[in-house]
Amino acid sequence: MKEEKRRAVLLGVLSCLWILFIFRHSLQTAEESSLESGRILVFVQKFLPFMTHTLLRKTGHFCEFAVLGGLLALTARAAVKYARAAQAGGISGKLAAAAPEWHRWGLPLAGGLLTAVCDEMIQLFVPGRSAEVRDVLIDTAGALLGAALVRLMTGRKDRRAAEGREAGGPATDIKENDHA
Repeated sequence: MKEEKRRAVLLGVLSCLWILFIFRHSLQTAEESSLESGRILVFVQKFLPFMTHTLLRKTGHFCEFAVLGGLLALTARAAVKYARAAQAGGISGKLAAAAPEWHRWGLPLAGGLLTAVCDEMIQLFVPGRSAEVRDVLIDTAGALLGAALVRLMTGRKDRRAAEGREAGGPATDIKENDHA
C-alpha cells in the first residue's frame, strides 16, 4: 500500500510540475516566445521543410498537453489503485471501484481543459499575447490524446489483472513491479 501511495503522490507532483512548465511558457512575452519558436523552427525545417511558425507553435501546444494528459491519466490511475488498496471496504474503495472509466478520462479531460483555459487567461496579461478559444480546443485535444495513449499502454495490463481477480488469482494490478 505504501508503494501505491508513493506512486500516486509522485505522479501528482510530476503533473503539477508539468503544469508549471506550461504556465512558464505562457508568461513569455510575444517577442520572447517568437524568438524561442524561431530557433526551434530553423532546426525543424531541416527535416520538415513544410513546417511553418504557426504550425510549429500549435503542434508544440498539442504535444505539451498530450504529456499533461498522459501524466494526469497515470496520476488518476495510481490514485484509484491506492484508494482500492487502502480502503477496500470503505466509501473511498467503493468509489474507486466504480470509477474505472472516469479516472481514465475525467481527470485528463477536466485537468487538460482547466489548464488550457488558465493558460490562455494568463496570456491576456502578457505583452503582445492573446487568448484563443482555438488554442483551448487544441490543448484539450492534446490532453485527450495523451490520456488515450496511456489507456492503450495500460489497458492490457489492467485486463490481465481483472481476469486474475475474477478467476480467484492474485490481483496483479497491485504488484511492486507495476509501474503506474
